[in-house]
Amino acid sequence: MSESDHHEELPLTSIERKEIREILEADRRMKWFWASARLISIWLVAVVGLLSVGWDLLVKFVLHLAGK
Repeated sequence: MSESDHHEELPLTSIERKEIREILEADRRMKWFWASARLISIWLVAVVGLLSVGWDLLVKFVLHLAGK
């Protein structure tokens, strides 16, 4: 019987179950955090890009109206 077989036969203690739950919850929180950060950064890039294009179009329109 190898050492890994021995560990598989032992039931988890309540402390070990609690630690596993904490690890899983921390993993879920990190996945949520990075998904939120990715979404926020995508929206930020989109808004900055639209503002840049909009400003450029507004300047061109005003210059066109001014006849320059």
